[in-house]
Amino acid sequence: MPPHDPLTEPLFARTAATVGGALVLLFVGALWREWRRRRRPEERALIVPVLTASAVIAVFLLAMFTGGVVLACFAAAVAGVGAVEYSALVRLRRIYAGLLVLWSAGGVALALFGAAGHLLLLPVVLALVTTVVPIVSGRVEGALREIGAVLFGYVYIGLPMAYLVLVRTEQSWGLQLLLTVVAAAWLADTCAYTVGSKAGGPKLAPRVSPNKTWSGLAGSVAGAVLGVLLVHRLLGLPGRPGALVLLGVVIAAGAVWGDLVESFLKRDFGVKDAGTVLPGFGGVLDRFDSLFITIPATYYLVLGGHLLDR
Repeated sequence: MPPHDPLTEPLFARTAATVGGALVLLFVGALWREWRRRRRPEERALIVPVLTASAVIAVFLLAMFTGGVVLACFAAAVAGVGAVEYSALVRLRRIYAGLLVLWSAGGVALALFGAAGHLLLLPVVLALVTTVVPIVSGRVEGALREIGAVLFGYVYIGLPMAYLVLVRTEQSWGLQLLLTVVAAAWLADTCAYTVGSKAGGPKLAPRVSPNKTWSGLAGSVAGAVLGVLLVHRLLGLPGRPGALVLLGVVIAAGAVWGDLVESFLKRDFGVKDAGTVLPGFGGVLDRFDSLFITIPATYYLVLGGHLLDR
């Protein structure tokens, strides 16, 4: 699929204006927070996270609207850096880490050519390919753990990024769905943090992520549903209200689930952040974890349930 000129996409101007306005408000809020920190230095500074988020969102949006090779390069970069962070996190040997990174990039390339029927075969073939390493090298100690870690890493990180490209490439409604999912997932994260930190209450999974609460989960659901409805309203997209609410609930569930998966990985290996490539957030995994489960889940939900007017 060749790349598009973003300016020719009917939704581009409205999306750019909406996102730009939201980012300006965020930046103003960050400046106000910085002013408050003179009296409350314990509060977290937001300038750096907002600037980082603005840059990531701008690049992501341009890639989604352009599609084709540009989106594939973006997805491959996210998958590759995420795979490197994951490999360091779970302490994979170099040969296994290299296989994970290469397989993640290869899956994105396959999705670019619309090979939807072959994507789900990639984890199976990867599991077989990785067994060659201990056979050839003779290093069998810990090989099963390494093979399992590679397979899980691909399903968790590499495969969802292939679906990101597949959705945009194969479906006429792909851009509409991706805009909805990205906006709703990130708004779900924001509302979960805001509501959870203010309301507190019982812990959602205290041994996995001690800061997450059931009130934060409720905030996540509310934020995702609000995000879906706002995107469709502001951009003039069609959709039945009940179906859009269901889509929001699924997005919230996927976002929280993906975040909890990363949390138990970091807790298992005693790491606070997955990386440092994104100032104010940590690593790629820390920023994109809410999309890893959400993108494939919503793709199949819409594909089978006709939730969007296509």
